[in-house]
Amino acid sequence: MPALKGISLTVALALGLAAASGCWSGGSDKTAGNNTGQDQQAERPPKPLLDGWTKPAAAIVFSGEQEGFLEPCGCTALQSGGMGRRHALFQLLGEKGWPLTAFDLGGTVRRSRLQSQIKFQTILAGLGQMGYAAMTLGPDELRLGADYLLSRENFSPDADAAPAFVAANVELFESPDYGPSRYRTVTVGDVKIGVTAILGTSLKDKIFPEGANTDIEISDPLTSLRDVLPSLKADEPNLLVLLSHASLDESRELAAKFPEFDVVASVGGPEDPDGKPERLGDTLLLKVGRKGKYVGVLGFYPDADQRLRFELVNLDNRRFTETEEMRQLLQVYQDELRDRALDLYLELPRGRHPADALFVGAATCGKCHVKAYNKWKTSAHAHATDSLIKGRKDEKNPVSRIHDPECLSCHVTGWQPQEVARYVSGYISEALVADAGHRAALESAFQSSGRDERVSPALFQDLQGQQCENCHGPGSEHVRLETLVKQNRSAVVQDQLLAGRRAMHLSRSHAREHVCLQCHDLDNSPDFDFDKYWDKVSHPWRD
Repeated sequence: MPALKGISLTVALALGLAAASGCWSGGSDKTAGNNTGQDQQAERPPKPLLDGWTKPAAAIVFSGEQEGFLEPCGCTALQSGGMGRRHALFQLLGEKGWPLTAFDLGGTVRRSRLQSQIKFQTILAGLGQMGYAAMTLGPDELRLGADYLLSRENFSPDADAAPAFVAANVELFESPDYGPSRYRTVTVGDVKIGVTAILGTSLKDKIFPEGANTDIEISDPLTSLRDVLPSLKADEPNLLVLLSHASLDESRELAAKFPEFDVVASVGGPEDPDGKPERLGDTLLLKVGRKGKYVGVLGFYPDADQRLRFELVNLDNRRFTETEEMRQLLQVYQDELRDRALDLYLELPRGRHPADALFVGAATCGKCHVKAYNKWKTSAHAHATDSLIKGRKDEKNPVSRIHDPECLSCHVTGWQPQEVARYVSGYISEALVADAGHRAALESAFQSSGRDERVSPALFQDLQGQQCENCHGPGSEHVRLETLVKQNRSAVVQDQLLAGRRAMHLSRSHAREHVCLQCHDLDNSPDFDFDKYWDKVSHPWRD
């Protein structure tokens, strides 16, 4: 990943990409989530930021469980979140002259693919630019692999432009010399903050679903904290913080057993928290939500009756604009996806569609289904791929996502959006089909996996946009039967012909329950109204 240095400190217009459907630069669990952040913005005016706060002796920003969302959660600019808006918050706090640091709870990505590695490094670069001092590693990061994590060089507190990895109970390669720092002491203004982190034992199975991994050792959190606390307290910090990547029950247990911690920040809460910290004795338990929609800001006032103040900040589009630094970071990320396109495609899960047929493209469908094809050409679905390049109508200087598999999965034909997987005969990007070496590499990989698939320009030219077959299923068998009938009606058994036609039929109820929400989910299309949008795409005519 290229280094990102010397970028000017200016605030730019909001980013975003209004897509015909689908998720861009987001996570993988597309059907999960809700649009509470957007509802809050639409229904009431934004809350003044840190209203009534005076300058603290130190301020700490907490974030966690970003789940790969580099930009506002989903495909609409009104939704909450995004690294650009988070960076804008840091700039606002910096302009106030507040002594500031930040900690992340992990859970930055989902999956363990090459794209996740590229995205993880992008997030690290962004956190480094914002001034994060430390982050812990959750199951999502650890599944990227011990070798990969060591290559990131984030284990030293002096790592350039990136937060140091911290975890009291995680070791790599069975050695305390490898892996995260057990704790860190961070000085902010005149305040010394001691921070350590744990990974909950309840999450072990999530990291190792197929059994033990000798490269990564996770110790008992209670034992590890008892071991690390004396060293941490020896530094005489003014504030002790525990980053807990664990269930809320585990975090509550740790807060009760280790009352020395002033703050325990935990994952495991709802996507949209209520913003109220739990008081467990003298310890505050904080939750900051998921998908990067919120961050928590903690103010430390050592001489006040209320030493700690906390506010959960909704990163909405009315109080925050995206920053130019993060826009440039997104561009570097997309450039890296373009440069690694062959590797990304070789790694994509692939298999035949459940219908056990191949994709033929809307133009082929249109030879018989003329009225339906002409209706489709007027729809936003027909231009879904193009929208990845052009962005929203009001977006200036958009970042193209045309090489991003997570975006393509809902903007082209022949992919499975939920898994970001390509079906056999599905869309392949122009850069790959146009290069003989890339074509050969793909065909060799397909053959080695038991699929004799030819890579031709048609896989790019004929499968752009959200086409007929994404809803009705691949049409090769239907086309074969109908062609045989035209050539010789007796060559096809009538029952077989009718079964083929029924297989291509899509009922309104099936579309509502199983098809449209594959892309038009609550993350990416929070205002989606099936009945309203159905009229835009329905084509009941018989050709």
